[in-house]
Amino acid sequence: MLSVVSRLAAIVALLFAVASCGGSRNGGGSAGPDPYLLGRVIQGWGANDRGQLGDGSNLQRLTPTPVRALDNIRAVAAGGAGSLALLTDGTVWQWGAGQLLPVQVPGLSGVTAIAAGGAHYLALTSSHQVYAWGAGGSGQLGDATTTNHATPVQVNNLTNVLAIAAGRAHSVAIRTDFSLVAWGANDKGQLGDGTTTERLTPVAVPGLKAIEVESSADTTLAVTTDVTAVGWGANNACQLGLNPPQSGEYAPNALGNLPSDHPPCQSSRLGRRRWMLVGEVGCGGGL
Repeated sequence: MLSVVSRLAAIVALLFAVASCGGSRNGGGSAGPDPYLLGRVIQGWGANDRGQLGDGSNLQRLTPTPVRALDNIRAVAAGGAGSLALLTDGTVWQWGAGQLLPVQVPGLSGVTAIAAGGAHYLALTSSHQVYAWGAGGSGQLGDATTTNHATPVQVNNLTNVLAIAAGRAHSVAIRTDFSLVAWGANDKGQLGDGTTTERLTPVAVPGLKAIEVESSADTTLAVTTDVTAVGWGANNACQLGLNPPQSGEYAPNALGNLPSDHPPCQSSRLGRRRWMLVGEVGCGGGL
C-alpha cells in the first residue's frame, strides 16, 4: 500500500496535469511558485490566433518559441483567452486575447500565486487577499456583480487565502483553515455547494477541508487534508469517473470511492490517459 506521502505526491501530480492541459484549451489553471521556473524564460507553442503565445505575432508555432520581453519567471498560468506570468518581483504580466506581447497587469504587487480561467484571471497576494479581472458575466470575479473588469478588483468577503484556482467561469480558493470557498457559474455544480445557483461572491464548499485544488472548464478537483482526491462539477465526458456521463455532480465525491449508483467509467479510451480515474478533466472534458 502506498504511504501517505506517496499517495499525496501522486494525487498532486495528477492535479498539476489537469491544470497544464485543461487551462490552455478551455480555461482553468493555477500556479504558485515553481522552483524550476525561477529565473528562467517561458516558451510556448501551438495555436496563436489571439496572441496567446506572447511572441509578438498571431502565427501558429509548431515548436517552442520564447515569450518576448519576459524573464525572471516565478510561475505561469494558461487560460482559454490568454496567459499570465508571475515574476520574481511579485508583478503579474498578461498576454493573449488580442494582446500580442506581455503587458504588466496594473495595480498588483506582492503577488504569490496566479490562476487563469476561460476569460478571467486571479491573483493571490502576500497579504492572503485575492484579486480578479477579466470576464465577470457569471460572477466569477467575486465582486457581487456580473460586470467585466479590465483591471483587478478585490474579491468580496475573502481573506486568509492559501491557494486559488480558476475554471471556465468559476473560481475556487482554499483558506488558511483549509476550508474551501467558490464563486461564479454553477450550472454544472462546479461550486460544490450542493446547488446550481450562480454565486456572485464566495460561498463555502460544505464539509470539505483541502490542501490542494485545481479547476478545469466546469469541473473542480481537490486533495483533502486526509489525502483523498475528490471532485465535483461537470461529468459530461466522465471527468469524475461517473458512468453513465451526466450533467453535473453538485457536491464533492471521493474519486475511486464513488456512490454505488454511480460506478466508475469503463471506457477503454480513458484507460490510455495518465489520469484515467478522472477521465478527461485535464483536457476540457473532450474525448
